[in-house]
Amino acid sequence: MDIASVRTLAKKMKQYDVGALPVGENDRLIGMVTDRDIAVRGGLANG
Repeated sequence: MDIASVRTLAKKMKQYDVGALPVGENDRLIGMVTDRDIAVRGGLANG
């Protein structure tokens, strides 16, 4: 996932005041992205 996608997800989470967003493909739920995913995998965590 590129940094622009991470920023877009973070903005959507802030806009809707949620900690997770669904990820869909072809009208099917294929996963969830959480605020922790962004913090840990988005490169915001140190270490």
